[in-house]
Amino acid sequence: MLLLIHPLSAAAAVLFKNEKEELVKVASQLFTAASASIAEANVIRVGLLAAIEAGFTNVVVESGNLNDIRHINFKVFSVWESAVIKRDIYNLSSLFHIISFYAISRSCDHAAD
Repeated sequence: MLLLIHPLSAAAAVLFKNEKEELVKVASQLFTAASASIAEANVIRVGLLAAIEAGFTNVVVESGNLNDIRHINFKVFSVWESAVIKRDIYNLSSLFHIISFYAISRSCDHAAD
């Protein structure tokens, strides 16, 4: 028996805006993910790594994935498929002076369009 697994290709595009909502930086990365949940969590991790590299200390993370935001805010790492990535996000968040995670409606997420 031959089992072929085709991982999903995904792209992370992260937009950095200042307090006036002006675009100040863009970061992107291609990766593979076995599920949408892993892809969404990976986008947050990519964004945090780019923010650290850029020297940002105060960060607001907005994502259309309510479950991921809840898991990160309440330190729930039991969802096995994305637990390692979410733990990474939690650990990376300690490197910022101020950080907040918010879920936004897909209809309000103009950056994703």
